[in-house]
Amino acid sequence: MSTYSVSTPYSQQSQRIILWGLMINIAFAGIKIGSGIVGNSHALLADGFESLLDIFSSLLMWLACKIAEKPPDVEHPYGHGRVESLAGVFGSFFLILSGITIGWISLSQIASPFSQPSKPAPFTLLVLIAVVLIKGFLSRTALRKNKTINSSALSVDAWHHGADAMTSLAAFIGISLSLTGIPQFRMADNWAALFSCALIVFNGTNVLRHSVEEIMDTQASQGVVNHILELAQSVSGVRSAEKCRVRKSGINLIADLHIRVNGDLSVRKGHQISHDVIRHLLAAELQLRDITIHLEPD
Repeated sequence: MSTYSVSTPYSQQSQRIILWGLMINIAFAGIKIGSGIVGNSHALLADGFESLLDIFSSLLMWLACKIAEKPPDVEHPYGHGRVESLAGVFGSFFLILSGITIGWISLSQIASPFSQPSKPAPFTLLVLIAVVLIKGFLSRTALRKNKTINSSALSVDAWHHGADAMTSLAAFIGISLSLTGIPQFRMADNWAALFSCALIVFNGTNVLRHSVEEIMDTQASQGVVNHILELAQSVSGVRSAEKCRVRKSGINLIADLHIRVNGDLSVRKGHQISHDVIRHLLAAELQLRDITIHLEPD
């Protein structure tokens, strides 16, 4: 059996992109919440709280990734990747709770027969237009960069920017309808806030599910498993590969698999083949950090 662990530093480029997004989220959260209060817009206020959650999530992700990239040590032989999953669990609970709270306030105002909401101020639309354009640009930029970086954290950050653009667009529609003065649309701002909260809760639930799956050592997708088996079988001297188990740890993968070789080979030769398989898998850029090969005679 051969085991190999490699330290894969987290991309400095992806960290810079996340930090830029974090600073923009801080600025937008203040602008949205302030404009929502001054401009009497519940949708913009809810959108502002969603940006606060993005700040919390991005900060957790960045700090977790900084810790997760630390190499294995005596107390943590498999590395520190699980801290990223734990950050996801805590962040998702905060996300869900905040979404439910804001949604409850909006729903209470919608259900109240005596509710006479104040009409949102027109300037709030300008704020939302800027948010949709900038957040959409950030989302596309992060996704484009991620094609070469291949960072899970950057992918999540890009998704957050895209979700923020969607909630801001919903708020824009709701406020625009409220400003028409049509009685049927007097609650449009609150309905838009409720829709934004639904997206927040959905986002939090999705993050929670993926984080719990990682903590529970859920098997990687069958496509990743099949790809690893195909790569292992392509190495000279390997007759077959099987029993592949792959789990996620932070932004990296940990794998162990069985390979079959000629049973008449020397131990030294079999050991060399197992290391050839490891080197081939690491060169495939699958974000593998730790690989264990079980050698079996055929």
